Amino acid sequence: MELPPNTTARLVPRTSIVDGEKVTADVVQCIPDMQYNTLTLKSVGGSSKITLQASAVAKGVDLRAVHAYNLQSGWLSGDIETAKAKASQAASLRATKANVRELVACNKWQYFVTITFSSEKWDRDDLQAIQYAIKECARKWRNMQVNKERPYKDFRYLFIPEYHQKGGVHLHGLVSLIPGKYLVPYTMDDVNSEKRLPREIVEKVKAGDEIYHCSYFDEVYGYNVIEPVRSPARLSSYITKYLTKDLGRVPAKTRVWRSRGLHQASIVGQYHISGSGTAVDDAMEYMRSVASRDSQGRPLYHEHYMPIDLGEGVTAQAFRGASALVNAEDRPQDQIKQDISMFGGMRNE
Repeated sequence: MELPPNTTARLVPRTSIVDGEKVTADVVQCIPDMQYNTLTLKSVGGSSKITLQASAVAKGVDLRAVHAYNLQSGWLSGDIETAKAKASQAASLRATKANVRELVACNKWQYFVTITFSSEKWDRDDLQAIQYAIKECARKWRNMQVNKERPYKDFRYLFIPEYHQKGGVHLHGLVSLIPGKYLVPYTMDDVNSEKRLPREIVEKVKAGDEIYHCSYFDEVYGYNVIEPVRSPARLSSYITKYLTKDLGRVPAKTRVWRSRGLHQASIVGQYHISGSGTAVDDAMEYMRSVASRDSQGRPLYHEHYMPIDLGEGVTAQAFRGASALVNAEDRPQDQIKQDISMFGGMRNE
């Protein structure tokens, strides 16, 4: 077998049962090249995001080729392959969450949206048809003319599908705007009518909160709830909570439904820390100190992952990292670059 590019090999002793007896033989494990202590500075909307990865797969590694090699060599088999697949699934879901957080931070959102598709109007398991309907809505609103102008041409959306055990999908997400003619407020008349509104809506209406439904969504999709974005700091936690472990089994391309034209984070620079683990700990402490804070004073976008032990001496891709969202007004990128130079032995790529 030819080793895939950007990888190394090592001999690993494996014990198996042959004709009722234990036999130990060396098998080849293909190991992807890794990057260590990588600090990345990104431009995220009006802020800067610093991400520290103590170890991560290097760029240019074909993980599918690595996996295929390890299957063919006999290093991956049985429960080990299953455990590694679960670890890979978890890592993929973490990456999806990080991407969603950046999309939320890089774009302006006006409303939270929840859509429950009517079983009378839709095959709720036909995700392709539902996705197409969402895209058609976006196209219609962007092309809608009012006084020979297109005031809704900047309509954007970001949805997370929530799958239910009984089948079907709900959508939770964010939109940049909704045409005023479709926005219908819930009122006390609705609360006092024969409608059986959910308790959450009733309580919010009684409290005087703004809460709406969209008449276009009513007609085309089914039940929906629209709420104005009141706390931008909570946007990320609101939407990523629907990226659950169950969704991790869904192909990555269908986990997040997003419109074209969304602004994305851009990498300003990557730095590699050479030195002891203390330097990494110092870098993490620095990121905590500059992180934007929520209303409770907690750092936003702080994450910390540890290696996953799969048993039998097998450890999943060791990943330990942290990230911090830095307010650009308080800490310009040039200042951040200057700050992180204090870790010594760093080089910018």
